[in-house]
Amino acid sequence: MRNTRFFWFTPCKAILLFSPASIASAFEWEFEGQASIENRQFVHTIAEVSDSNPSVTSSLKWQGFNPDSFDQINIDIFSRKDFTDSARTKLDIREAMYIHIADQYEVHVGIGKVFWGVTESRHLVDTINQTDLIENIDFEQKLGQPMISVSTDQDWGTLQGWVLPYFRERTFASEEGRLSSKLTVLDKARYESSAEQKHVDVALRYSHVFDTIDFGIALFDGTQREPYLLPTPEGLQPFYAQMQQVSVDLQATQGAWLWKLEALHRSTREDYFASVAGFEYSITGVFGTNYNVGLISEYQYDSRKEKSTSFSQQDIFMGLRWVFNDIDGTEVILGTSQDVSGFGSSWTKLEASSRINNQLKWNLNMWYFSGDDLQDPITLLNEDDYAEFILTWYF
Repeated sequence: MRNTRFFWFTPCKAILLFSPASIASAFEWEFEGQASIENRQFVHTIAEVSDSNPSVTSSLKWQGFNPDSFDQINIDIFSRKDFTDSARTKLDIREAMYIHIADQYEVHVGIGKVFWGVTESRHLVDTINQTDLIENIDFEQKLGQPMISVSTDQDWGTLQGWVLPYFRERTFASEEGRLSSKLTVLDKARYESSAEQKHVDVALRYSHVFDTIDFGIALFDGTQREPYLLPTPEGLQPFYAQMQQVSVDLQATQGAWLWKLEALHRSTREDYFASVAGFEYSITGVFGTNYNVGLISEYQYDSRKEKSTSFSQQDIFMGLRWVFNDIDGTEVILGTSQDVSGFGSSWTKLEASSRINNQLKWNLNMWYFSGDDLQDPITLLNEDDYAEFILTWYF
């Protein structure tokens, strides 16, 4: 077999140039994987579109440690075979990250995922990675992002910077797929930047813990992850604008209370402000049992109001998190979001999961959508209520 070489980015003092054989000898490796069988069953029938959406997935993870240094390599490869929607069939590198840890700084180079945020109903400030929208409508599944990152952790806080040299486009369902069956989204996107996907984005974030308060503030300059969908004779064409964004996220702990805030100001095709604020109150030992219950309430605001491209213009979210504290790790989350801006739309989700044994776990996800105003994106999902069952094997 030819000794194939891969070239990675060159941060600071190091150029990482390696072959599979040299990695295997320099690092001690750990492996874990999972495979799942999934099916989405839709409540409503839409002509020429299947009511059932079966698929199989796998996630293979390697973690390498260099015993002679603090260097580490993380690899996560995700694949899906969907038997209904060809757009969901994929092989994606979620993570292929080299990490160098020194006394005063860390360097991350490769493909990775970064999460910002604290709220439950909407991860408003989570900006680095592109949303893998056809994986889940909750906007929590992300595509791997090529990046170079340098961070330092000091007494005064953590400062981290990113250079993002390549942009990944948002995924949408194909014509035979759901949940966007009422939309024909073209494969060919347009960009505000002449560099298109090769535009170099940059981000900077400072975070610190002040007593019982976790605080973060971030700056981002680059290609907006959420596209504008522009009408054309052939269908809707994604348009990715440039944006400058400043955001804050905050979580304060007061006994059984968690107070949460995410807010941003974004300058793009229009300037706007958006926020999510609320609380989670934890009740332990409900009814004299081992159960813990979290009561969640959040208010979502977008200054664009009816012009907003998100599900949340002015919405109130109410939720309940039920943790059984049993040996199987059983947990149920129920939440509903109600628009109070005049659209009157709403959505409700149920997430439940539990282990069957040390290697098998089941998940149940259910979504219900309600809207009747054509200006509200929720209305496009009126006929896409579904239940999804997932059986996962860990190995």
